[in-house]
This record gives sequence, C-alpha cells and structure tokens, in this order.
Amino acid sequence: MSGYHEDKYFKKWSSRYWSQSIAEAPRYRARWKHFLEMLPDYPIDRFHDKGIIIVAGGKYLRSALVSIHMLRQLGCTLRIQVWHLGSQEMKSTHLEILHKYDVETRDFIEYVPPELLTPIKTSVGLRTFQLKPLAILYTDLKEVLLLDSDNTPLMDPTYLFTEEIYKSLGTLFWRDYWKSSSGNPIWEIIGIDPHETWEQESGQLLIDKRKAWAGLNLCIQFNNEFYMQFINGDKDTFHFAWMAAGTPFYFNTHLPAAIGSYREDVVDSESGFCGHTMLQYDLDGRPLFIHHNQLKDTILPLGENFKFQKRLVKETSRILPVSGLKYGSHLVGCNDVVNDEPFSQQVSAEPSGLGPFEIRYFAASSLFADVFLENIKGNAPLRIQRDDHNLVNVTANCDIGQFELQPDVCEVIRICTSQEIELEPPTASTDRICDTAVPIPDGRTKTIQVSVSTTTDNFQLSTDNVLFPPGAPIQLSQGGIYFFTLTNDLLPPIEFAIRDKELLVIAGGISSAQDTVSLIADKIETFDYFDPSGLIGGNTLEIVMTSSFHLRFSGSTSSHSGPHRRFDTAYDKGMHLFAMEDVSLTFADMRQRCKAECLLRIVCRGIHVFHTSQSLLCYGLSNLGGVDGSETLLESESWEKIANINDI
Repeated sequence: MSGYHEDKYFKKWSSRYWSQSIAEAPRYRARWKHFLEMLPDYPIDRFHDKGIIIVAGGKYLRSALVSIHMLRQLGCTLRIQVWHLGSQEMKSTHLEILHKYDVETRDFIEYVPPELLTPIKTSVGLRTFQLKPLAILYTDLKEVLLLDSDNTPLMDPTYLFTEEIYKSLGTLFWRDYWKSSSGNPIWEIIGIDPHETWEQESGQLLIDKRKAWAGLNLCIQFNNEFYMQFINGDKDTFHFAWMAAGTPFYFNTHLPAAIGSYREDVVDSESGFCGHTMLQYDLDGRPLFIHHNQLKDTILPLGENFKFQKRLVKETSRILPVSGLKYGSHLVGCNDVVNDEPFSQQVSAEPSGLGPFEIRYFAASSLFADVFLENIKGNAPLRIQRDDHNLVNVTANCDIGQFELQPDVCEVIRICTSQEIELEPPTASTDRICDTAVPIPDGRTKTIQVSVSTTTDNFQLSTDNVLFPPGAPIQLSQGGIYFFTLTNDLLPPIEFAIRDKELLVIAGGISSAQDTVSLIADKIETFDYFDPSGLIGGNTLEIVMTSSFHLRFSGSTSSHSGPHRRFDTAYDKGMHLFAMEDVSLTFADMRQRCKAECLLRIVCRGIHVFHTSQSLLCYGLSNLGGVDGSETLLESESWEKIANINDI
C-alpha cells in the first residue's frame, strides 16, 4: 500500500519543492561527501562517561523539570545535562532547582559557534531544530541518551546503555507514526535507491559518539533550510545522515502507540478518541517513554489524560490526524488510529494502565508551578484567571489582559481564535503565542501554464490574466513562488526545464500533462526556460523587484481614531527576522529603513513599527498571523509586504 503511512499534510507542503531539490541533488551530494572527506577523526581523549541530555529552557523548562524529578525518583543516577540558549532561558531560580537534582547546565552560546545557532526556515516557520544534534556533539559526554523536554520515562532508562545491539552498533533509533515517501528527494541526495521506510521519532535517541561520529557531524549539516524543504524537522536528519555516512544503527521494531482520552469523558459537546501522546517501547516491547507532544501544558481532568491507548498492530493500521479537542481556552492536537484502507475503520481503544503514572506526573508538575509564574516587578502576588475572554492577569504592573512589553509600557495580550492553538501562554513580559490549526493561503504563489505554440516551435506561457507571445521573455516578481504546469503532453524527446545563468538545470525537465516544476524568486537574477533537446525554443525569466507594502493595521495615532490593531505576531520573537531601534529617527524614517530591509529578504512578510515612551522600534516578521489582527495600545503601524506577482 504505497503512500498509506505517509504524513500527507507534510507531503502536500513539501512536494512543491521536490522537482527543484532533485535537480540540485548532485551538488548537495557532492557537498556532503566532501564534508565527510574533510571531517577530522573522532577525538579519543575529548569525551567521557555516559548520561542524559535534555534541550530545554524558557517555555520548555517546566516539563523538563518534571521529567528530571521523576527520573531521580526512579533511581536514575546518570549525569543529566540541560542545554539552553542564552541566559534569558535560564533564571537563577531555575538553576537553584536544577542543582538540587544534581543537574548540569550548559548554555549553547558558550560552547557553539554563533553561526550554527541561527533559526532555520522550516514547514512550521523559523526554528532551531539543530540544537539537539549540536548538544550531542558539544557535550563532554561520550554516550548520550537524548530526551525531548516533554518526554518522561516510565522506568529508569540506564539499562538501555547495556543492550547488546546498542553496544555493537552504537545507535538506537525509535520509529515515528509515518513513513517517508519513495519519491522524496532525500534518496537522490544520499545516493540510496528510493524506498518507503519508517520515519524516525527523535523524542529519544541513544548514541555512542565514537561509533556514530560521521553520522552525527553530517546530521548537523543536514539541519539547514534546503533539507527542511523535504525533511519534517530535526527527527529524520539523524536517520538519513546516518544512512548517507554509512553509520550503523538499530531501528526499534516496536511501533509507537497513541495514548489519549475519549472526548465525551472530558467535554459534553464532543465524542471520539483523541490521541495526544506517544508511547514508545523498549527493545523487548515494554512501555518506556511517555512523549506528550500534543498535550503540552494543557491538563485534562485528573484520570483522563493518559487513560486509553490505540496501537499500530499491523501494516494496515495507520495514524489519522483528526480535529483538535477544545478544552477551555486550549485546543489539544489529536490523532486517531484506523485500519483497513480504504474503509478507515477505527481501531478499538484499550485501557493504558497509566493511571499511577498520571498521578505521579501531575503531582511532580505541581511542585514547580509557582516557579514559572514570574513577576518582573514588585512583590504583589500574581492572580491567574482564564476564560474565553482573555481575563488573565500576568503582572501587577498592568491591567488584566495586558503584559508589560517594556518597563512601565503595557500592551494588550493576543487572543487565540477558534482556528488557533495556544502554543505559549502570556507571561509578565511576553505575549501569548498562537498557531493556526488551518493553513493560511500563501498569497505569494502563482501558477503559470506551459504549452507548445501551434504556430511556432516555441514554448508558450500564460497566466489567468495574460497570454504571452510564444517564446517571449517573462518578468517575475521577487518574493513570488511560481509553479510551471504543463497543459498537455509533450512529444519525446521534448521537455520543459529551467536553468540558471551558469546553465545548470535547477527545475525539470517535465513532459507529461499536469507535471509541475517550481521556482522561488528569492533574489534579482535571470533564468532561462528551455527544451534540453533543442527542438522547442524558449527565452528568459527575469526576476525584478516589484514588491510593495500595504498598511494592514494602525495603532493609536493622532490621525487614526480606531480600531487600534496590530499584527498578531508583532511581539512573537520566533517570528522576528530582524529588529531595529533608534530613538533619533522620525517614525517615517524608521518605517522606510525597515521596509528597505524587509525587501531584501524573501521570507520577510511584513514589518511592525511602534513607538513607546522609551524607544522607537521596528520588527521584520516571517509570519503575520490572522486577517483580523490583535488589539494594541501603542502608537504603531503594521505593514504587509505584497509581491505583485499578478503584474507579470
């Protein structure tokens, strides 16, 4: 059943890049092979001992503390290191607690070159997925069990280091719910015959660096924007880097189970199974890791969080993403397990037996609750109230429903819509962060139809609005993403392809009706569209700067009476591509300077300029949020960058 276990949502997003990525495969294959040829040998005297690494800081630290508390309760005496990015992610109060559990802390900034810590463009925005392999590489530990911050063991996992298959091969991987497509460009890049294989789930990894040295170093190279076009996050960069480098590993044969709740046991208005947590097994099939990667910080009624399980028992079983569970102001991501394609019959749920674990887990979680309700000023107690109307008080320095953006500068907390999931709650000094449950259409995309002229031996290109003369030069807008689709079959050996100024084919060739290649117009340059056989004529594709800006929202200004709105993501640091601050500029000068910087970056979708009593700032944003924006108290403007691709 080809494609039956694929993650269809990621494939739909990713496949637009496949043709171009396959065309670039020889260059990237040569690049990683050269990297391995130049890689120094494993430094025998540099690494020692074994232990656990958790990458956690800021919002991820609470769940990591719970896991650490429970590990020590289970009798685990392994060294534990928590790696974080910058001092802002690790306060003195956090350090005091971690040291009580004999935990070592490491700041990436003190160990890793800064150029390796830059966020990477991925299918879910800018992320630092590379931090996990970097922590493994730069730790002084020789053997590492890496755990996600929201992954809690059911038993002391120390015995995994003594498993014979691990001692022989040096790496243990665990399977994910999905399979990689045989059409994925990664197979061409690593030079292995395409085939479907289970994807890797990187919530837990067991690695002996001496035996996995080549694969580990190559994994870091694979964590860049190019590979993120067809690899879903950091997880399979391990798997495929190991394969490319010829580094041996063992893939646990036991598939994960979906742990979750029946909706009707939690809320009155819903029914059906919601699998929000992944259960991973050890090599003997015993439950070992509870990875609550969808539940996050949401707490369902005690006894209902991990009550049932559904297992992938045979090849005809698969995971099916279903609608989220609405609980209070939170939307919990859900999966179900179905069987027997194409009938999609639901698999029966069984009691999980995790009741005692649930009690211990939330008892441990309550130990650290007060540590993460931080008040940046004064000694007034925090009053936390939540309902669907944003009645939340996170700091005594601002009114209910506001956070303190700067000292004595309050701003309205964003409210997640019914189509969004709360990723991070607001704090005393940070806004609420939401994520869309429904993809937002990308207005930068355009389809161009390709055919062969019936009157000349030339390709003819057209859009919804324009029919270009056969063989005409075409201007494309910088910032646009273009899909060239054949309207009919081409007679062999005719193909449609695109090449750069160095005559390197970067997309194509295609020859069958509805075949598509894509071109990302990320900078000013010239390409050719052509037929490699030379039987059909083509011409140039010239990328020109035609982007402009549209004022989406205005804040409180003398010329704008309301409503006062701003981009949802204005204060989401994960969406900030750049920041500018200069109190000596006028508002207009700052706006102009910020627009100029945004024009130079294809991933920049807009700018937010704002004035406070202390400063004048501008942020370049990679995502703008929803169409309605959020309320604001500040003098501000939110400008959307428009790639005028309809003008081609």
